[in-house]
Amino acid sequence: MSMPRSKEARLFYRAAVQRFEDADVLRSQGRNTGAVYLAGYAVECNLKALVLAHVSSRLKEQILSEFHGNRAHNLDWLNFMCREKARLVIPRNVNHQMLQVAAWSTNLRYESRTLSNQETEDFFRVVLVIVNWAEGRM
Repeated sequence: MSMPRSKEARLFYRAAVQRFEDADVLRSQGRNTGAVYLAGYAVECNLKALVLAHVSSRLKEQILSEFHGNRAHNLDWLNFMCREKARLVIPRNVNHQMLQVAAWSTNLRYESRTLSNQETEDFFRVVLVIVNWAEGRM
């Protein structure tokens, strides 16, 4: 686990770690929809931390102001921010995983059906690839 130097990035990074731990607890209890919801938030927070860890100090305030509203939960947009603002090269396998997780949405909070164990495990497998890659670049 690499702790980002930037205090702004550290806040998002710590939230990402906590959300993933929360997601794992829910998954272990068969609360699959909530687990996937929080695992998606872990990806969101990791990508935000990654962007903040790699941009100049003068850009941080502007970017933080963009981390509000619906767009800030959009994993495709955060992927774009990693590439364009943080100038990160995303390996093909990680980019493929990001495309798979991009369907995640905060709308899961309204989902009443329970996701299957297979859907949940597949999502967690994808999330782990992204989280491990992001952590290695903090």
